[in-house]
Amino acid sequence: MQLYTTPLRKDDNMKKNITIFTLICIILVGSIPVYASSVHIDEDTALRTQADALIAQVDVEALFTDALAGVVDYSVPLSIRENISASAEFTPVKGVSKNEIEFEVSSTVKKVGEVTQKNGQTANMYVAVATATQVKDDMAYTSQHGIKAWAYVSWIDVFGVNNELYSASGHWDTQDKVVRNRELRYGTSDILGLTWSKGPTVKYPTGDWARYEDPASYVGFTLRCQTKIEVVNVGTVTCNVTSGLLT
Repeated sequence: MQLYTTPLRKDDNMKKNITIFTLICIILVGSIPVYASSVHIDEDTALRTQADALIAQVDVEALFTDALAGVVDYSVPLSIRENISASAEFTPVKGVSKNEIEFEVSSTVKKVGEVTQKNGQTANMYVAVATATQVKDDMAYTSQHGIKAWAYVSWIDVFGVNNELYSASGHWDTQDKVVRNRELRYGTSDILGLTWSKGPTVKYPTGDWARYEDPASYVGFTLRCQTKIEVVNVGTVTCNVTSGLLT
């Protein structure tokens, strides 16, 4: 038996080609959002990888010691150094004098390095640390019993309102004090560190050292970290650091 096929007419060929072309367009258009999303994720990952590598090189113990001594890093622009805000406060429980714990506050800010942003431009990365040290006339008492508190914020410095918070940390040296209710807050703030503009994110560390990385969750002029710790039957010690306005 001989089989015969009918040749496709010109109109049939045209319809087939249009159908194939339409399917290709649908596939390409549908893939654009996926491609754009993957590019965005890759750029964020690349930036975070750079920042991770820089932070990993920071000697934390040396940084805290420098904050206690108020060491100046002259590679940091004066406009940034002068606008770092550091403060501490003691809030006593009922029946305890406000003067029971008095603090001396010092700080430092250091350039950690440089990162390449998504737009190809280079931005500096900084870390600022505030320390509050309990002081008394008796220096022997201070060195053996005085509580110390640190607040630490690192950020990628972008001109204007786009400074990006990278991480926030808290550290306490409680000596022989009985303490509880450690707390760390971070976000954006007014330049004096009095009120929160965005946030804060609140964490509850269980030990005397904690760091939280939260890249690009907070973007603004002034980035802030606040630490708190309660000295049982005495009161709460609060330490603040902000990155300042003119960064």
